[in-house]
Amino acid sequence: MSSAAVQVGRWRRLALAPVGLIVVAVALSGCMPKPTAEEQFIEAREANRVFKDAVADVQVRVFDDAWEVAEDYGQSPSGCGNTSNRDTYYFHMARWTPEGWRMPEDIQAMVTDLGRWLDENGWTGIKLRTYSEGISNIVLEARNRDRNVELLVLDMNPGELYDAASIRVDSTCLPGDWLAIGEVQGLDGDNFDRFPATEYPRDVPAFGFDENGRLKYDD
Repeated sequence: MSSAAVQVGRWRRLALAPVGLIVVAVALSGCMPKPTAEEQFIEAREANRVFKDAVADVQVRVFDDAWEVAEDYGQSPSGCGNTSNRDTYYFHMARWTPEGWRMPEDIQAMVTDLGRWLDENGWTGIKLRTYSEGISNIVLEARNRDRNVELLVLDMNPGELYDAASIRVDSTCLPGDWLAIGEVQGLDGDNFDRFPATEYPRDVPAFGFDENGRLKYDD
């Protein structure tokens, strides 16, 4: 065989090698299977725990006792933007202080201290406002995306017999199929009557229902 033929054969092999590598790379990139519903449920449960731990840190600095569960317990995923979104989801939760709760006498100092604590502990977008002149409602907003909190709104209202505080929180958008996660949870509508009437912020949060329709608090 002539040296020219050997040289041509060598160049053909060299030219084909990168193409083969590209084909292998493309094949490997397409081998990532979509997480199963059970795997997404486990990831969502952990994301929910991180989310509620962050909210609990704020709750106990306002009222270190059981809060009333209001509007949404906070375990049911919803599609980000709309229910047709099956790629990302978020959680929403709401809590109220119980009847008889009173603000501290120096509420301004308490809120200022809370804002300082938030700033020192990774929270951002911190805003303190009142509705208008002469209205004594105090509203504090903050977020902590590292702990899955997109927006937390704390609203404190003075009253004649007792005061009231509410906390409403949306999580960040998280990857996963909210419908698949909900099916593993065993959700039936909101099942709101099955949730506890009150819950201490540091309690282990429920996530899903067992085969008997009872809330699940562990793995």
